[in-house]
Amino acid sequence: MRRALTKVTAAVLLGAVVAPLTGAVPASAVNVRYRAAKSCFVDGREFRADIHTYGKPTQPNTWTEVQLWGYKIESNGGDTRNSDVIAALASWNGSSWAHFQGIGWVENAIEDNAYHNGPFEAGRPMEIGYRSDGKPISVQVQVWFDGDSSKMCSVHLRPYDLEWIG
Repeated sequence: MRRALTKVTAAVLLGAVVAPLTGAVPASAVNVRYRAAKSCFVDGREFRADIHTYGKPTQPNTWTEVQLWGYKIESNGGDTRNSDVIAALASWNGSSWAHFQGIGWVENAIEDNAYHNGPFEAGRPMEIGYRSDGKPISVQVQVWFDGDSSKMCSVHLRPYDLEWIG
């Protein structure tokens, strides 16, 4: 029951506070040109997340659609399907990141040291870039290891983290 309430609370917090006006979910990730990836660790276990895009925003009012997001969870040898992963858009307000739109959720994510694609919620555009004031919009990907809310870590994949992959 407690885990269900935690998930409902997270879903509400990561839900759309700012309604998307235009856009659609990505159709494919063929010929993506940029990738951002980061890791975080909890109790020595690695969580790694990445995004793939066609472009790399570099100035105010520039955006690129995220075509693919994924994750990798290091297995600890026990139950390999009891961690949860959430991806959300977040904006920088000058001193911290604030979530404003959930974009994907994986319940009971696979923990096998391999990358897995994350799902997109229907009708949720996933664009990162820079607002008119120059502040970045990122993708934050969080994991709750082993269904334990105290074993959480997250990474922010920002426009300036995107690297050319060809």
